[in-house]
Amino acid sequence: MNKSVLIMTICLLSVTKSIAQILTVDELIVSDIKVKNDPNIINEGNGNGPHIRVVFTLHNNTKEDIFLDMDLINVLACFKYKGKEYEEDMIWQPLVKGINLKIPSNNSMKFSTSTYIFLGTNLWKEQKEDYTLELLETLPTLRIKYRDAKFEVVSTAINDVVIK
Repeated sequence: MNKSVLIMTICLLSVTKSIAQILTVDELIVSDIKVKNDPNIINEGNGNGPHIRVVFTLHNNTKEDIFLDMDLINVLACFKYKGKEYEEDMIWQPLVKGINLKIPSNNSMKFSTSTYIFLGTNLWKEQKEDYTLELLETLPTLRIKYRDAKFEVVSTAINDVVIK
C-alpha cells in the first residue's frame, strides 16, 4: 500500500511540474566580443565588454492567469565562470510600464532584454579588448531568469545564437 502511494505521488509531481510557466530563449544576440578602442571614435558603451540581447517567450501553461510586475528589475542573466556563479540585472523592456502585465492561462508573451554581460563583475577589465575566451566558457551556462514575489522561472535552452 505504501509503495502505491509513493508511486502515485511521484507521478502526480511529475505531471504537476510539466504544467507550469516555461521561459524559452528564442534568440541570443552577442556583440562587442572584441572591443575596438579607437581614440578617434567615440562610441557610447565602447569598452563595456560583450553585449547580449535576448528575445524570450514566457509561456503560461497553468489554469490561472499570471501577472508580471513591470516596475521591478526582475529579469536576470545567470552564468558561471571558473566555478563561480554570476547574476546580472538585465534592462527590462516591457510593453507597458506601471502596471502588472497579464499573461492569460495557456498563453504566451514575447519580450526582449539586454545587458553588457560582464560589466560590473570582476570579468570586465577597463582596457581589455578581446572577451572570446570568457564567452566560450560562460555562454554554454547562460540562463535567463524571471523572478518576482509570486514565482520564478529559469530558461533551460537557447534556440538560436547570433554573433555580431
